[in-house]
Amino acid sequence: MDSPATLEHYKAGMLLSGAGDSTGFKRELNYSGPDIHEAKKQLGGLKNITVKLPDWSVSDDTDLHLATAEALATGKKGEELLQEVALHYVEGMKDMTGREPGGSTIMGASMLKPGTEGGYRIPYNPESGGCGAAMRTMFIGLSPATLEHYKAGMLLSGAGDAIGFKWEFNYSGPDIHEAVKQLGGLKNITVKLPDWSVSDDTVLHLATAEALATGKKGEELLQEVAFRYVEGMKDMTGREPGGSTIMGASMLKPGTEGGYRIPYNPRSGGCGAAMRTMCIGLRYPRPEQLSSLVAVAVETGRMTHPHPTGFLGGLASALFTAYAVQRRPITEWGLGLVKEACPAAKEFVKTAGYAVEETERDWGYFTEKWEWYLELRGLSSGTGPVVWPDPYGPAERDKAYESFSWSGWGGSSGHDAPMIALDALLGAGSNWEELMNRVAFHGGDSDSTAVIACCCWGLLYGTEGVPPGNYSNLEYRDRLENSAEELYKLSH
Repeated sequence: MDSPATLEHYKAGMLLSGAGDSTGFKRELNYSGPDIHEAKKQLGGLKNITVKLPDWSVSDDTDLHLATAEALATGKKGEELLQEVALHYVEGMKDMTGREPGGSTIMGASMLKPGTEGGYRIPYNPESGGCGAAMRTMFIGLSPATLEHYKAGMLLSGAGDAIGFKWEFNYSGPDIHEAVKQLGGLKNITVKLPDWSVSDDTVLHLATAEALATGKKGEELLQEVAFRYVEGMKDMTGREPGGSTIMGASMLKPGTEGGYRIPYNPRSGGCGAAMRTMCIGLRYPRPEQLSSLVAVAVETGRMTHPHPTGFLGGLASALFTAYAVQRRPITEWGLGLVKEACPAAKEFVKTAGYAVEETERDWGYFTEKWEWYLELRGLSSGTGPVVWPDPYGPAERDKAYESFSWSGWGGSSGHDAPMIALDALLGAGSNWEELMNRVAFHGGDSDSTAVIACCCWGLLYGTEGVPPGNYSNLEYRDRLENSAEELYKLSH
């Protein structure tokens, strides 16, 4: 299905959720499926059931689903939202006559203290494994990525790049944190020229985005991307592009047959593709568009980084932004990369017929390192809970990111730039400052990890809670927001 969910789909989802609840509630305590089917038959079948009071009330499921939905609909976020949800749950429990709430729901709601510090949390209960949470949270998935989320994704990607770039070549996370403290903290950083320029990451991310925004496809799109990469390399004074990026772009010949491909380079496993492909996930965000996302991410990545560790990093960045738009749980992103996108990319490489033998020879490291990371974080099944070291401060993260890396500089390769980005997203949640502490203020390739993570974060959370000074005067702000608008139009 190519069309996105509309307002009518949202209404239908909520309405039919209640209808299904009411219809199922009628026979909730009848433990025989055959008997229930016989009772339905006696009523003339499903088509003859008229769901209305007094005979067909909704259960506690819908009552508390509405409580969740109406709390979310206030637009509150973070701690304020959690307090609002707790309040709605307490109020919802006053409407339970004849609705059969479960024991854990009754007990848990009775212990909520909305309006007090931490009042939305209750003591651990080893017997609270029932379905009371599952039945009331569907609406959480109905908060779609809007145009404002797209703009925030592109804009904060550039902001994260500029802030991370400031300390790209400082190899001590604790020292960087001290430098940020001396500036008055993240909230006092005003990102603007001449002191806070974007790096090559954003220049080439914009090149990718503006090529995609033309609406071209296939070979024509790839020629357009190659052309814009060549042009983008003219804007590199003080931006520190990597060696593979410089060499690869110099060999592109846009406008000639196959001019978007370069010879295989066994040393092109850096993060130069990963740092510039996030916008591909904004252009092809839907699950059924995975093949298009894979093809464009692989081919654009190989324009400078034909080694699989390099171009699969580009695939990871594009995939993660698509997952952010889809609202797929972050705990599943790494597993989706390894089990869904990488196999699709391997098949694409075979079909495309370019550097197949070399690519297959060098393929293993990327997926093996990602499988190692998922096991390390307890995410091999995509469900969590996430396993974190304790403590995990700036010094510990430097060591961890070094262990992720190929050569000791965390985030400088195609596999570990998106890996560190994901690690930060998992740990920070909706807290912008915590995200930056983890992804921009470390001793590795901090601009490249931040440019990826901040794009995903903006797509998930918008600019809520981000100090305006971090992005209001950002270099190329207009271009970033304009490309976001065009990509949103093309994808919706």
